[in-house]
Amino acid sequence: MPKKIKINTTVDQEMLRMLDEYSIRNQENRSTAVRQLLAFALKEKNKSKALQAYKEGRLTIRQCAELLRVDYYEMENHVDLACCRVAKIPLSGLRPRGLNL
Repeated sequence: MPKKIKINTTVDQEMLRMLDEYSIRNQENRSTAVRQLLAFALKEKNKSKALQAYKEGRLTIRQCAELLRVDYYEMENHVDLACCRVAKIPLSGLRPRGLNL
């Protein structure tokens, strides 16, 4: 297990209230809740940057997958979902290629 290092931060009362609500809903203490949320936010931010680099042609799907430490097919799924959101295509409206229904 990696060594944990203590950090401190300052938040406003509203953010603290939201953090406490999250920790109660998830039956976690504040420290665990902060670690979970920080890990999630960093993962999402990195994914967003990788997807942007892919859209701009600076990275391939494989390179994005390596950066995010996911396999190629998971990254391909992220790309597919991001492209659908950008184009505002509802996922329910997608059909397999070559299928004329």
